Amino acid sequence: MEKEILKGVEPLNGLTIASLREQREEIWRSVIKEIKRINILTPKVRKRLKAWEEASVHLCPESSLSFTKSWKETEGEPLTLRWAKAVAKIIEEAPV
Repeated sequence: MEKEILKGVEPLNGLTIASLREQREEIWRSVIKEIKRINILTPKVRKRLKAWEEASVHLCPESSLSFTKSWKETEGEPLTLRWAKAVAKIIEEAPV
């Protein structure tokens, strides 16, 4: 189909669809190579990641209970409104 569309069209400045594709593919190959070359796990990021992985878990049953209560109260309402009301209820009932 592409050949039918471009039938009779002269290449602009010697550029053809094939040569443009080759250029695009070469650009993407170089971009991917550069992404792989970059080391995103710097010492600072590694330190933060290790701290996060070793952190203890803190549970807050109050927020889960508030969310569940709100979810039951808003049954049948639009989903976005239910989420908004659930978040509002969690904030209102959160222990300070």
